[in-house]
Amino acid sequence: MRLFINHIADKRSNRIRIVKNNSGGVLVLVMGMITIMLIMGTTFLAVKGYEQKLGLNHKSSIQAQMLSEAGVAAAIDQLKTVPAWRGSLAPMNFFGGVIKVSCYDGVSGEIIVISSGSYRNASKKTIVRLTQN
Repeated sequence: MRLFINHIADKRSNRIRIVKNNSGGVLVLVMGMITIMLIMGTTFLAVKGYEQKLGLNHKSSIQAQMLSEAGVAAAIDQLKTVPAWRGSLAPMNFFGGVIKVSCYDGVSGEIIVISSGSYRNASKKTIVRLTQN
């Protein structure tokens, strides 16, 4: 960056004023500030998009877990209605998700219920062992 000094005569006071000409120094500073702000804005948008995707994945995971637990409740209800029921229920669609339930006898007289819930890109499985009283 060059520094030019121009001498300008002030006719009223017969003094010489010195005018400094930075020839683009301020422009470089402003461009640097704009670049920094642009990088900060881009970073903010990238982090925001990642956080939003993470939140949607968490919501889908919780929804799938709730659907899986609802499948266990449906199996228990089916067992109360028909105690000898074993096998699978037809897949059920709830709130955009799918529930699949199967039931079979365990080794020591228990009943094992396996329920899986799927919602968007998440899938959860719940296994419950029931004993007869």
